[in-house]
Amino acid sequence: MRCHLGDPAIAVTLVGDPGLTGLYARAIAMQGGTTTVVDGETAFLAGIVRLWQAVQAP
Repeated sequence: MRCHLGDPAIAVTLVGDPGLTGLYARAIAMQGGTTTVVDGETAFLAGIVRLWQAVQAP
């Protein structure tokens, strides 16, 4: 499926440093698109904790 970043029906999820994802979000918004921004460090920590919990489960 190919989509255009300016399609407001499709939100683009950006994961990374807030400074950089903010630039991408702004560029996408200028084209009429929508974004969801997730801080990369927060996402990494949540994922690594979940992996640790899965490894520790009996």
